[in-house]
Amino acid sequence: MMYNPRKRQEINYEYTRHAKRRQQEQDAGLAEVALTVENGALIEVRGNKGSRTRVFRAGYTHQDVYYPDKELRVVYAMEKDSVVVVTIVTRYGRFE
Repeated sequence: MMYNPRKRQEINYEYTRHAKRRQQEQDAGLAEVALTVENGALIEVRGNKGSRTRVFRAGYTHQDVYYPDKELRVVYAMEKDSVVVVTIVTRYGRFE
């Protein structure tokens, strides 16, 4: 659960089984996923579903290889009381 200061309320995040597995496999932190949904660049919206992307520039090691940047793309659905994370795609490398 994350706090959204603009709406002054807690945002409940739920993950599908697929999204939980992808989140663990691709080393995408829960806070990174929430920041991507809340502040990432909007890619697409269809009905109550959307996708956003965000680049994190903190330096990351993934599968014993160092990468300067990590890009997250999150596909989610807005439900009445929560955000349901459908899938997460992570790419490592250098992004401008």
